Amino acid sequence: MNNEKSYTKFLHYFSTWEKELGCYTLDELCRKPHAESWSLGQVYLHLIDSFEEFRETKLDKCLQSNENQRKKKNFRGFLVLGLLKSFPPIKIKFPTTESKAFNPAQPESKDEIQKGLQQVKAKMKEYQILLSQNKNQGKASHPVLSYLDGNEWYLLAGLHFKHHLRQKKRLDIFLGK
Repeated sequence: MNNEKSYTKFLHYFSTWEKELGCYTLDELCRKPHAESWSLGQVYLHLIDSFEEFRETKLDKCLQSNENQRKKKNFRGFLVLGLLKSFPPIKIKFPTTESKAFNPAQPESKDEIQKGLQQVKAKMKEYQILLSQNKNQGKASHPVLSYLDGNEWYLLAGLHFKHHLRQKKRLDIFLGK
């Protein structure tokens, strides 16, 4: 898998999130269409926190060992990463969890989001280099797609930013943007 290409695609989706952050006030970022939904600020923090919680942890596991190398991704993993190169255009609801990534708080400031985005961008560049130099072939479990190697986790980071653009579009309509 070509991680340079994955990084380029990640930057394409990431740049939309980064550039458009400046178009919102903190109040707009915290406004929710209804009590059960997320605000746009919570979506931003979800992207940042899930990268930290899932990608870094899983990528590190793949980079540091050969554990689970014989295990495979499931059919959904094959569809998302192999055929579609995208999550399907549906709302995905994860089971209730204590995870910060799936229970994001409202942002305290736009600066908090901006700093988080910059950390994700820097880590993605760092992982691109680490994956190209790494000889381990370990895999780590994904809650929906089963076992993925480091390159697949890396690709998934960009697909995750892409997937939430649909949610961003719905929230932009709600906000009148």
